[in-house]
Amino acid sequence: MELLSADLGDDIAVIQFDQGAFHKAKALDCPDNIIPIFQPPHSPELNPIERFWEFLKSKLQA
Repeated sequence: MELLSADLGDDIAVIQFDQGAFHKAKALDCPDNIIPIFQPPHSPELNPIERFWEFLKSKLQA
């Protein structure tokens, strides 16, 4: 995250975490210009990539 923070400069980034078991860390040290948002567990409807996969699958099924 330090590289992203440096690239942002004075800008701020908001990063969404889905709390999947494979995305967990014991500690998360976020710089001041990176704001983490943790969505509730088991809520794929809040995860933007899940909406993309749903759209893509619907197009491939036709």
